[in-house]
Order: sequence, then C-alpha cells, then structure tokens
Amino acid sequence: MKKTASVASCVRNARPAPAKRRRTLACTSFSAGPVCRAVACASGLRFRDTKHAWRTADVIWVATQRELCAVATTKQKKTTRLSKLFGSRELCCKSRLSMELNIAQRLFPTQFSFWPETFRLPEERAGLERALTNGNVPGVKTKRKNHQKPPSPKTTFILKPDDSSQGDGIFLVQKTRDLRHLDAARKIIAQHYIAEPILCDGFKFDLRIYVVVSSVTPLRAHVCREGLVRLATKKYISPTSKNLSITSMHLTNYSLNKRSKDFDHGQECSGHTNKWDDGACALSFNSGSKRSMLAVLSSLADMGKLQNPEATWTSICSLVRHTLLVMHPHLKASACSAAQANGGKVEFNKGKCFQIFGFDVVLDKTGAPFLLEVNSNPSMCIDAVHDLDKEEKDGSAASARTEEARVSYAETHIRRQRSGAVCRCMDSHKPHRH
Repeated sequence: MKKTASVASCVRNARPAPAKRRRTLACTSFSAGPVCRAVACASGLRFRDTKHAWRTADVIWVATQRELCAVATTKQKKTTRLSKLFGSRELCCKSRLSMELNIAQRLFPTQFSFWPETFRLPEERAGLERALTNGNVPGVKTKRKNHQKPPSPKTTFILKPDDSSQGDGIFLVQKTRDLRHLDAARKIIAQHYIAEPILCDGFKFDLRIYVVVSSVTPLRAHVCREGLVRLATKKYISPTSKNLSITSMHLTNYSLNKRSKDFDHGQECSGHTNKWDDGACALSFNSGSKRSMLAVLSSLADMGKLQNPEATWTSICSLVRHTLLVMHPHLKASACSAAQANGGKVEFNKGKCFQIFGFDVVLDKTGAPFLLEVNSNPSMCIDAVHDLDKEEKDGSAASARTEEARVSYAETHIRRQRSGAVCRCMDSHKPHRH
C-alpha cells in the first residue's frame, strides 16, 4: 500500500515563503535628492542615491538627457520606470517650442490664443521690427492735454536667449534701435509682453503649473491642482522706456529675485481653505514672494480681481492639453528612435518613461492665461532660506569664514544645506540657513 505523507511532515519540509521585496527608487540628481527621499519614505520605497542601483531599481530619477541615454543602454528590469522622456530637452528649448506653437496658432488661432505673439531671431527679425514700428495698442484711451493727440501705449516685447535659464540674459524692448546690440548669430525669441497682468498686492506674478506625462502612447498626462506662485520684488508699473531695465519688477524668476533685499521669505500657514476647491489645500503659503497657487487664486477671488477661478483653471487645463498635443509627435518619434537604437528590446513610449514638466503661465487683467514657456527640468528643491538674527549672525561670522577657507565653496554649500549651518550663498543677500 502506497504511503502518503502526513500534513505535519509536509509543513515541516515546506520552504518558507520568500519575503516581499521592497521596490527601490534610485536618484542621481543632487537638487531632487531630498524630495525623492521624502517620496520614497512616504511610498514605502527603498531610496538609493548612487548610480550602482540602476540595474536593480524600480524607478530611476535621472538628472540629464545624457544620463537617460546611459541608463537606457544598460541592462535593467522590464518594469523599471525612467523619469525623463526622450526628446523633451530639445523640444522645450524656447526656439523650438515657439516654432511649433506658432505653426499651431496659424492653423488653429482660436484654440491657441493663449500663446503670445512670438518671433524667432535672427530668422524673423524683420517681423519683430515691423511689430515694434507699427505696434500701437488700439482701443486704449488716455486723457488729452492741451487738445493734443494722446500718445498710444507702446508695444513691449521680452527677449529671451534660447540657451539660457533662470532669467539670465532676458531684457525688454520697445523700439527697433534697442535691437542693434543683439548678436546676429545667437538664437533668441521675442515674445509679446503681457503689459496688463493681474497684480497680487501690487506685484506682478506668474504661475508654475506642474504636469506629469506618464505615457506617450497613448498620451496620458496629469495636472497638479496645486502650483507655485512667484512674485516680483518691486511694485509693478506699466512698462515705459524708463523702467524697462528694472528686472525685479518685470521678471518673476526666483533665481533673480531671491538675491534682492526686498525678497520676502514669508511664513508657512496651515488650515487654509479655498471656496472653489472644497478645502483641497490643507497646507498653503499665502504670504511672501513665493506662495501657494490655490491661496493666491482664492485671495484674488475674494478681492474681486478674479471673477471666476474655476473658469481660469479650466482655461489653464485647456492650455496644457493643447500644448501637449503639439509636443506629442516629437516625443513619440524620439521614443521610437531610442527604442530602435536599443535594438527594439524596450518600448520607451508605452509607459516606460515619465516626466514632470513645469508650465509657466501669466494671467492678464481679465483672468485669461497665457503660456510663457515650458520647463523640461523644473526645480525640485524643497529647502527654505531663513535669515539669521543679529546676535546669531555676529556669533557665527568667525567660524563661517574659517570653514570657507578650509574647503571649496561648492563643498561648503552642500554641507551647510544638509546640516543647517550658517550659509552665505547667493540664495539670499543676508547670512541664512537652509
């Protein structure tokens, strides 16, 4: 008679079930390291900040397109997700994106009315000169003095170098003679300046909208309901020939205004609710030169400056949708080319890669949004700067100078950011802590 094993013996001889492996998030970017670490802790992921984790990581946060190509050619798991899309960097260059949007605007002027009039230099310099020469704004009435014909407001264009970022090299022009000093070989875009924006406490501001593209084929994107508001540090006055050079009044770039003595770091405010968003923002910043978008829109609605915040948000989502539709063919073609270069083993367009884009938007006086540019690498820094008290500043001056003499500036800056020590970097005009 055939013997059968008892239940007890089967239990004794059974192998223990393997422990469930924790997924890994690998990050090679120093600036995005803290936020990636925070996301990994909140999601139950194991965090690694070295390149040696590329082969076993489930999510790889790469800093540059060069790293993306390097990771794509290495052996990795099929389920690994990469944090950048192929072709996004060259597509988000100001000259390339403006060319694509200009074509779309000529074909569908109503759907792409959010894109200001833009010229690509040096190819379209003649068109810019004609716009500056004949660019009087119609329909604007001013008071007459001594029965003279009132001067019409001049059209203003903002010029941005194609290869710059963080506000470097940006300036405003109103006359053709202001173009004489331009380098004929340098690529620049000239964009119509929104001269009558909505003001927040008298300051000009723009919105940073965060959009994550999770798939190229099919195109799938998600818009974050919360965003960032960046304010200028000087009270806004309509552009004239006398104030065109005041960058802290016309430009809202954080990298420029953070060095101003008028920059306000603000305070963190909790428990803020928004009437039009069902209290979705539990933690907001409603003061300072950097604020929560939901807090600012709610404040503008309460003051009557923004008549319909929901309609404004719907227009912003439509702006994002139409811009991504313009970007989609190039992203899809770049992903297919990368797959072919990799031997066709990995399909980079079907959920393999994702990317967070930063859409910079400004609102005019009617609440209509206008797209300024799209950032393929928006800042992910989550640290704040706090100025020191006078007593603390005097007591730490000697030790700070001694430390700076011993190590390099970059090493000192990184060490102080991590330890919370006194720092004198360009993030503030005063001694501060991160």
